[in-house]
Amino acid sequence: MGLQVRFVPAAGDALAFALSDNRRQTPGAYSGGPQAGIRSYVYPAGSEVVYTNDTFAVPPLPIGSLSYRTAPAAEDTVILGAPLLTLHMSAERADTDLMVALHDVSPEGQVLYLQRGFLRASHRAIDPANSQPHELFHPHNRVQELVPGRIYEIQVQIFPVGHVLRKGHSLELSIMAPPTIPLPNWGFIPVSLSGVNTIYQTALYPSRLDLPVIPNRRAEAPAPACGSRVLQPCRKDISGLEKEAHDLDQVFQKLHAK
Repeated sequence: MGLQVRFVPAAGDALAFALSDNRRQTPGAYSGGPQAGIRSYVYPAGSEVVYTNDTFAVPPLPIGSLSYRTAPAAEDTVILGAPLLTLHMSAERADTDLMVALHDVSPEGQVLYLQRGFLRASHRAIDPANSQPHELFHPHNRVQELVPGRIYEIQVQIFPVGHVLRKGHSLELSIMAPPTIPLPNWGFIPVSLSGVNTIYQTALYPSRLDLPVIPNRRAEAPAPACGSRVLQPCRKDISGLEKEAHDLDQVFQKLHAK
């Protein structure tokens, strides 16, 4: 249902998959009811800190984040390039900050950080002259506040990824707020008061992830041990949070149905 992942090969047609609102991917386009593809979270209640395994071990709170996970890969998938996320979303406030993260989830439930992207919604403007099909250029030269409750198309560029999603592993996309723990030379301050952000994955408002891949390639070495990579922290199984996320989805869907 709704949020699609397009595997964009070097040549040929893109392959489309839909990520359902129960956080599992199914082939094809959106086929749910009017509320089934609408999910919400509270900004800025959830984030993750990727600096070390210890900081990454704390997952984002379900009330402050949304996650979408593909079915286990049928074969090795080589990801190479800058993924592009196209969201249809609304916000309760006039502005909001987005952090979108990609994770590799092993069959044992270990979550490996791959890459992330950031965008302040009021800086969503794109300069077409300086953009490429899968490399957007946001000039950040003007502020366009949101009208609360109005649905917007917002594109978030994720930094380049070079990774093999191995057979049996799943790709996870998580949407949340940027972390407020600063680094020595940069950091984030929430742009507004707390509020509800809503992501739409419906036939009228399709959201998708364009994922650049190299077809017909596979891993030539075993997967590294969880937590062994530099600047790619890994955390253990957090499946216990799925029930809480599901319950929150049910609450928000009842509110949207009113």
